Amino acid sequence: MQGNGSAQREAGADLQNPEGILTNTLDDRCVLYVSSCDAYSDLWEPFFTLLVKYWPDCPYRIVLASETRTFSFPGLDISCPRFFTMKQRVAWGELNSRTLSAIPSPFVLFMLEDFLLIKPVNQAFITKTLDWIEADPKACKFQWARNGIDPPNGSAQCAAGADLQNPEGILTNIDDAQMDLVYHPTPKTKAWRVNAQAAIWRRQSLIQSMLPTESAWTWENWGTKRSKHWKEQMYSSHVSPMTYPRSGALYHHVWQVEGVEALRDNGIEMNFNKRGVLEKTRYPVKEKEGEKVEESTC
Repeated sequence: MQGNGSAQREAGADLQNPEGILTNTLDDRCVLYVSSCDAYSDLWEPFFTLLVKYWPDCPYRIVLASETRTFSFPGLDISCPRFFTMKQRVAWGELNSRTLSAIPSPFVLFMLEDFLLIKPVNQAFITKTLDWIEADPKACKFQWARNGIDPPNGSAQCAAGADLQNPEGILTNIDDAQMDLVYHPTPKTKAWRVNAQAAIWRRQSLIQSMLPTESAWTWENWGTKRSKHWKEQMYSSHVSPMTYPRSGALYHHVWQVEGVEALRDNGIEMNFNKRGVLEKTRYPVKEKEGEKVEESTC
């Protein structure tokens, strides 16, 4: 399957660099790991179109996990390991554990194919996070907030010097001694401690976290239970170097309103009738006290 580049150009590719070629030096410590499958191949073109637009300095090779399909995109080094045939029914855990085992890099930046970027990525902070996890052999995961900035605990955000009026511009001057300002140990009792949100994982730890028979949802559930017995430490943050629709552009195979808006705002065409669209956002903005808050559709 070959990207035709038209959506990329419509999304605002640099006219001096028409193919969107990423010319930065590669960082072999880490691979950008995009967990997907054949059934979601319709999202690959928009995903990588937006990656080129909002993350032009991505220094990592890319591995796209899927059963049988391959994909290429101008200027990107995308590998599509294939271990299965069209007739095989493959569980999410087996697909990902097999694919991850074929990667030589010690770390992976884990994403799903429906994490459609909608703002520029802060590569400097990702590099700093990678430095921190590499320096701590007991750390197995550094995870970010789900959509740029998470408000439940504003103290971490304020301690990190975040500009409340410009959340996407945060975390540009954090030095090695300030990790505790933006990350905190994830409690072993925390719900969904293991999850499929964007994070830097120690690759071997990610493989060991999943069973071949598990779906993504059972991995999150039972992986969290199993993680209570791990010796390795996980870290979480209330801020993020990347912004995408909260929990992804899809919900149970169906487009969320935020996913539709992400594509339309970037001039990317998509046949939304194929999957359907939720009528309402699943994450309505909370209104002032005393006012009615619209119910979500899930």
